[in-house]
Amino acid sequence: MKNLFNIPFIIFCLAVSGCAGGAHFRASRIDEASGREVIAGDIKISAPSSGLKTGEHLVYNAQWLGLTVGTVDAHIDDYPSGDGKILYKVSAAVKTAGFMAAIYPVQDSFISYLDKDTLLPVRHEVKRREGRHQIKDYAVEFNRRKNIATYIDFAKGSEREDIGISPDSFDILGALCYLRSRSVKTGDRITLSVNLNKKNYDVEGEMGEVHIIEMAKLGPFDAFSIIPYASLRGEPAGKGRVEAYISAGASRVPIYIVVKGPIFTKVIIRLAHIM
Repeated sequence: MKNLFNIPFIIFCLAVSGCAGGAHFRASRIDEASGREVIAGDIKISAPSSGLKTGEHLVYNAQWLGLTVGTVDAHIDDYPSGDGKILYKVSAAVKTAGFMAAIYPVQDSFISYLDKDTLLPVRHEVKRREGRHQIKDYAVEFNRRKNIATYIDFAKGSEREDIGISPDSFDILGALCYLRSRSVKTGDRITLSVNLNKKNYDVEGEMGEVHIIEMAKLGPFDAFSIIPYASLRGEPAGKGRVEAYISAGASRVPIYIVVKGPIFTKVIIRLAHIM
């Protein structure tokens, strides 16, 4: 998954494997309203909310070998564009923590400005500070009339490069928001075109069964699984595996993340706070 999911700590690619890192799978829960027992296998995926929730603020902890190594701080806000339209501003700030901050400091920012009707990106901004020397600072402007994504590299004197895209091409944050907005049921498949790092990936995922996941300090969540697969020109994009769980309620919040890789076994990213 190196190419597609190299946004540090896999910003919201929602995954889980087994029971670890402050989350436990349960066979049932008690419904607060009725007091009745609810069995996981009987739970259906609810219809999503109409539109993204502006003002949403989610905080995730990233863990490796049981140690907290970083955080992801995500926001959704309104943003007035220059042409009078109101866009969604979806942002994620990623940084290392604890011993990892000393060994390999990371302080990254990712911002997507999305059309409210289609959730297609208008602009995507990236600032990456990783290690002692690696610095990336660029923006991507999406021209839907010409089906072109223009990469502007501020680290190279605003050097510009045009990349052809499909009419419905997302960036990675827009793709996640689109998934959160879709009405789905178990067994449904979704295929998206995602532009990332000057490449166009095909990303496919199947909606799995609903589970009950008990999150530390947050309580139980009904969540459905999804396993995304990325391909580039028909070939698998990198090695590794991502399994995913998203809350099955109307808010569709990413719950718990585990990325399995060939080198570092797995990194767990779990929802820690809903602000």
